[in-house]
Amino acid sequence: MSAVLAMAGAAEPEGEPSRDAKSWTTVGWAAFPLEKFQRCKEAVLQGADRPGLQEFASSPMGAVWEVRKTSVRSLGGTLSSSTAPRRKSLRASRTAAEMDRALKDPNFVIFELVTKENVPELLSKKILQLSDDQIYYLAVQQCPFLPDSTFTANFKLRARHCTIQPRVIGPWVCTTTSTSPAHALFKYYIAIDDLSNENSLEEACVGPLLRLLGNNAASSEHPFQVGGEISYPVCSSEVQAMTLGFFAFKRMDLKLVRIEYPGLITTEPAISHPMGAFWMLPLETLSKYRDWKTVQLNYAPFQMCMTWLTEDCYSSEDLYKDAMTTNLKKRKSALIAEVAELKDALNMKQAELASIENSLSSDR
Repeated sequence: MSAVLAMAGAAEPEGEPSRDAKSWTTVGWAAFPLEKFQRCKEAVLQGADRPGLQEFASSPMGAVWEVRKTSVRSLGGTLSSSTAPRRKSLRASRTAAEMDRALKDPNFVIFELVTKENVPELLSKKILQLSDDQIYYLAVQQCPFLPDSTFTANFKLRARHCTIQPRVIGPWVCTTTSTSPAHALFKYYIAIDDLSNENSLEEACVGPLLRLLGNNAASSEHPFQVGGEISYPVCSSEVQAMTLGFFAFKRMDLKLVRIEYPGLITTEPAISHPMGAFWMLPLETLSKYRDWKTVQLNYAPFQMCMTWLTEDCYSSEDLYKDAMTTNLKKRKSALIAEVAELKDALNMKQAELASIENSLSSDR
């Protein structure tokens, strides 16, 4: 995991969080998917147990990685290409949508934990603990929806909304010549770990990608063994291909390969997989198409990019006030609706009373 965090630090978000005072020191970052953030906010408004933050990674990207890893594990999967998952509940048909959301949800709220205390002293007092994979753990959870005055050891939380998505960051380079008309090309994608930087799909290492897919297969057997004839798992979506590549290789300097062909590159049905559908393309088939000049290979570098959506940070005090304001607005709307219903009921009762009085008057 330390390698992952080092990798995450290599691609920091566009626009760093501002510092309101030089004396504040960053301890680490935590992440909430925006949907979870909204649910927690609702829970606070309803008086339920307040959510707490206890684990803080060494970078915003590392914090998102920890969230994705935990979400995938909760579905019975793993983001490791070496450790097999539990597979207790991993099923392609049941968890595909949940797995897709766990891997690709782009909307997050990032929390930055800062302090004015000396971090080594906090470690010596066991207020903070540092794990082997460079994750800071707080002895006491901090709720992001409470005023800063409730925090221990002079901690503060700063929050910002962001999106995180894979993105092609360079031009496409074509390495083959195809005689097929451009308008008839079907497109397939695969991410590769091109350490040699020679744009060669045949030489690309796809072992970690195959192991990641094998470890998360719905069956108990490993259907994508590495070794023997080389085959490439190709996707119809470039986002899916880049996402799988990022988690399989755990590197930032990756390449996306776009394979263009005048028809279906294989007549086999797509493999249904919890991490998304794909086809296995044998190297022998690809080489044959290249010799016939019917396939075109294009390469482009990509990264997992984080973009801040809010210019300024929000403090816990801001989140607390916003939650209270939202609560008051909801209560106001509910009261207005209740008053309107009571007025309607009162008008109906008054009309009924007037009708009864008229009837009594006519009987006299």
